[in-house]
Amino acid sequence: TCVTLGILSSTGSLLSLLTMTSLSVYRCHSLQHLFSSRIVTRTTAVWMVVLSATMVTVSLGVSVIPVIPLYEDYFLNGIHYPHIPLFLGSPSLTQHTRIVKAYYGRLSMFRGHIHPTPHRSLTWRMIRKLVGDMFT
Repeated sequence: TCVTLGILSSTGSLLSLLTMTSLSVYRCHSLQHLFSSRIVTRTTAVWMVVLSATMVTVSLGVSVIPVIPLYEDYFLNGIHYPHIPLFLGSPSLTQHTRIVKAYYGRLSMFRGHIHPTPHRSLTWRMIRKLVGDMFT
């Protein structure tokens, strides 16, 4: 799916970036120690494995965290509804909230567990529920 391809693409790009940075740092270190011995020890091998594992973990973390539903309010820019033309041109949370407020009237009239206050705005999960209720 699109999400999987996005994760793979982001992970590959981040791995490339981190690898090039690591190689540049290693090259600078090598230039400082130009005439020292070049014996690869067990400690050096362990450092390489740890560094590689860290780069893969960081790359996967940065790529996967934005698609976890718990964090969608921080990373999601908008929702597209293929068969609902009402939301064309309004991809942001603010624009969705305006449309939902106009449809439902005052926010205190929301039913169920969806009760936004002035200090707490609608989340994408609430928007999905309310939009689903609009068209059922």
